[in-house]
Amino acid sequence: MSAVTVAVLVAVFVGAFPRFADYSQAWASIQRMPAAYLVALVGAAVVNLAAGAWQLQAVLPGSGESVPSR
Repeated sequence: MSAVTVAVLVAVFVGAFPRFADYSQAWASIQRMPAAYLVALVGAAVVNLAAGAWQLQAVLPGSGESVPSR
C-alpha cells in the first residue's frame, strides 16, 4: 500500500467520518445486536466482497488469471 493510500484512509476515518457519525455510538449499537444479526452482517459483508471481486475481474483485463511463473 502506498503512502498516499494510507494518508487518504487516515484522513477519511479520522477527519471525515467523525463529522457524520460517532464511533463509540456505532460500537455500542454493534455490541447490543443479537448474535443472529451479527452473523447476518458478517455474511452480507462476505457476499459483498465476493460479488465485488467478480465485477473487478470483468472490467480489469487479466485480473482473473493467475500470474505466470518465470
